[in-house]
Amino acid sequence: MDWAAETVVKVCGLTCFDDAQGALDAGADLVGFVLVKGSTREVSRDQLRSIVSQLERPECSVAVLGNIERNDAVSVVDDTSVAAIQLCGVASAQDFRDFPVPILRRVDVSDAGAREMDQWADVAHCFVLDRPGALGGTGETVDFRKAREMVSRGPCLLAGGLGPENVAAAIEVVAPWGVDASSGLEAAPREKSGRRVLEYIRNARSALTQVER
Repeated sequence: MDWAAETVVKVCGLTCFDDAQGALDAGADLVGFVLVKGSTREVSRDQLRSIVSQLERPECSVAVLGNIERNDAVSVVDDTSVAAIQLCGVASAQDFRDFPVPILRRVDVSDAGAREMDQWADVAHCFVLDRPGALGGTGETVDFRKAREMVSRGPCLLAGGLGPENVAAAIEVVAPWGVDASSGLEAAPREKSGRRVLEYIRNARSALTQVER
């Protein structure tokens, strides 16, 4: 993954190798795997290790972690060889300073989320703007106007209820660095639709290259 890329498209909530490699083949820059207990799309460390070991571009893999301490996050990276982590929920920026892999920090699209971005500005590589009050994967969109205000604080991936039908319009309003989608790309729970993934990536890439940030 080129963290200096002009635009980034992420596909998250992947649960198997075929869907993950399919997303990369379709043009995704990042593929995310949820290691949050109780999530509909949860995978185990063993599953993630197996998937990452088979990916043609393992440097694009992201482990989504919730309410986790630094030592446990390091253990996930060591166990799975994942290339980056996405931190959701409670976490201290100071505790994750100088982390061994890039950090995506999920924040609420809210005034509190904007303040949190300031705290993580020199720790996180980018931010994932998502619906307040959840760790992600709700399928609900965010306040695009508020998100637009927040993208000036650092590189941001817009998340929350995105899919092929609405991603271009969302990008036009928010003008983010990139986008992140999960449930809006599914054919069934835990199963991605190859067609929807491809259309989402194409529509997102086209809109991202045209937007003025």
